[in-house]
Amino acid sequence: NARSRPDYAAFARHHMSAAIKARSTTPRTLAEMLKSASSMERNLRRRGHYEDVLAIAMRKRGTPVTQQKAIGRYNVDLAIEQARVHTAIEVQCSDHWRPHGTLSQERLSYLFARGWNLLVLLVWPKQRVDVDLVADRISDFVSRCRRQRSLGPYYGLIGHLGQATKLIHRTVPCGSRLEGF
Repeated sequence: NARSRPDYAAFARHHMSAAIKARSTTPRTLAEMLKSASSMERNLRRRGHYEDVLAIAMRKRGTPVTQQKAIGRYNVDLAIEQARVHTAIEVQCSDHWRPHGTLSQERLSYLFARGWNLLVLLVWPKQRVDVDLVADRISDFVSRCRRQRSLGPYYGLIGHLGQATKLIHRTVPCGSRLEGF
């Protein structure tokens, strides 16, 4: 029995790390990615606190919201689909840059090519989000995208108080920024 080995902890770490490394370096097929995205939408996995409270606030305003919406192989935190205008809302709780994260070139190109607008809420650690102000700004963003849809898709970046903000040390690699966002 492996558990009776005196070096069991080191033994387990070694074998587990090999398994994790093998899985993380094995490319996933498109079918696997689509299945995973769809499953996340159905089961509402990986959703954060602000996603939940913003979804409630938007529904109180009469705006239908889908949490963890699957868009092809990607999931967006919140999705609003009204009058042929599709808006994805992402809650970014840090400025960490990940190559395949929320603001990667590949992901943004994929969303924009399918006609989705994107609004990113940037929240820094220990900041409290004014949910009502942010929900008002989301509604404003959606209505402005609807009015100017022939020129879109658009993106916007807002902070915890709904104010237009910018990314530190980088820019969004594609798309047109909606003025005021």
